[in-house]
Amino acid sequence: WMATGKHVYNWVVHGVFRLPDLEGGGARLVHDAPRIAACLKHHPQVRDVAIVSFYDRGAKNSLYAFVEAEPGLSEPLMRDFIAHSVADAEPPECIQLVDGLPRLRTGEIRLELLQLVASNQLDQIDGLLAGETERAIVSAIIAQRRNLADRF
Repeated sequence: WMATGKHVYNWVVHGVFRLPDLEGGGARLVHDAPRIAACLKHHPQVRDVAIVSFYDRGAKNSLYAFVEAEPGLSEPLMRDFIAHSVADAEPPECIQLVDGLPRLRTGEIRLELLQLVASNQLDQIDGLLAGETERAIVSAIIAQRRNLADRF
């Protein structure tokens, strides 16, 4: 299967039909996360947003939003803002307000680091950090993380 069948499957599903790969992310990551992120970015106290998925035994694929925000903003305010702005999308299971997000030199958010934090795979993060500045940003995010369940 892995040697031949999976390649043919990927070519047909992703190449011919252009269907998104929902393995590990779920439909909410593809459909709801972009709308929620766009909604949150319109809030005047929000600088940037990154939404990743994580597997939760009870809820299966769940969303975790990292919100780079000004001081004074709170998680309940963010949940209310999402509920009023994107009525047909369920808010992320975890919303974490952060002072900064880890970024590449190009300014792109390092989603792979945030994915590891959301999934509680903290032991894999250290080898991916680019420097002391990024280490400080990620350490602050880890210290305040919302998903404290065992990793799955």
